[in-house]
Amino acid sequence: MLAEIIAKKHEPARFPQSLRATVTVARGPKPVAALRQLDIKPSVIVPEPNTWQDLLAALDNHHSVKGQQVAVQEYGQPNLLLIDGLKQRGADVLPVPVYRWQLPDDLAPIRSAIDSLISGEADYALFTSAIQADHLFKIAEQDKTADALREAFKGVCIGAVGPIAAQAVAKHGLAVDFDPATPPPSHP
Repeated sequence: MLAEIIAKKHEPARFPQSLRATVTVARGPKPVAALRQLDIKPSVIVPEPNTWQDLLAALDNHHSVKGQQVAVQEYGQPNLLLIDGLKQRGADVLPVPVYRWQLPDDLAPIRSAIDSLISGEADYALFTSAIQADHLFKIAEQDKTADALREAFKGVCIGAVGPIAAQAVAKHGLAVDFDPATPPPSHP
């Protein structure tokens, strides 16, 4: 997306050429694939589970950021802990917000999900992105049902697809019961 935006103002080949001349860090398979589409091999590939802490550790092992300008392409919302970690290492951080997540226009499905969870009608909840958990609790806070929702989640099996979704669920005080990246326990 960033390459497409830049190509509207500059020669399309200029951005990939610039990236090839700098240290690039890819956090997860999607950014690796996006860079490869631009014929760019990332300088640093963050290992699983691709957390912001893993990113900082991988960068520490590769290259000091002290005194360097580090552009961070934001994924829907800023990662303040990552930005702070980079600043603590002496980086001059430039956030690059390509887009921002917003609540959907129709909040009825979210409110219906909240009602189903609180009333005990739902046995499972699956979060496929961080923003789903954030939006769910934002609406629950607005409707003053967040405490009841957290209590209801004690009786619900919670799944999260990926570490970023799992982190968002944990941020709201919940524990993930199932993450497809984690192998299920073996049964005798």
